[in-house]
Amino acid sequence: MHLIDTDGRGVDRIDSAGAWVAGDHYPVDCLIYASGFEFGTELSRRTGFETVHGFPNLFDTSINQGAALLSNITHKVSESAKTMSQIIIHALWTKSATVEVELSAERDWVAIFEPEGASLMGGADCTPGYYNNEGQAVGRRERLNIGRYPGGPVEFFKLIKARRESDLFEGLRFDR
Repeated sequence: MHLIDTDGRGVDRIDSAGAWVAGDHYPVDCLIYASGFEFGTELSRRTGFETVHGFPNLFDTSINQGAALLSNITHKVSESAKTMSQIIIHALWTKSATVEVELSAERDWVAIFEPEGASLMGGADCTPGYYNNEGQAVGRRERLNIGRYPGGPVEFFKLIKARRESDLFEGLRFDR
């Protein structure tokens, strides 16, 4: 693994073989996007894209729309890594070059976090901070950005374990 210092300017572009930074090409087998600790802001601001659909081979281990901060973060990342590993193994076994989230599956997942009260956000009476949207009203953006699985962390972990162990990979498309 190599960390490339972009001097705050980021990656110029990405091609099928690697990334370009300051005019130099860096071949890669795996590219890790790391947005740093900017918590609760718009996903598009932190990552430069709106959705997972249309961005093949993207695996997101963030706390958004999952077990959230209500669980042990190390456990959450470990469970996410196990799930991603199973998907990658399946892609290799089927000789698939890409894994794509189906748009309908993405929409169904986001809909889980739409109802009022599914957010991790605390009340406005708490000291302003990222846990309560700096004391401002909690809306759709906050519910989606800092959403937690409505069944809680234990149910979330059971869900992703069942999905990875089923080998069905519902909602994913494997393309050669």
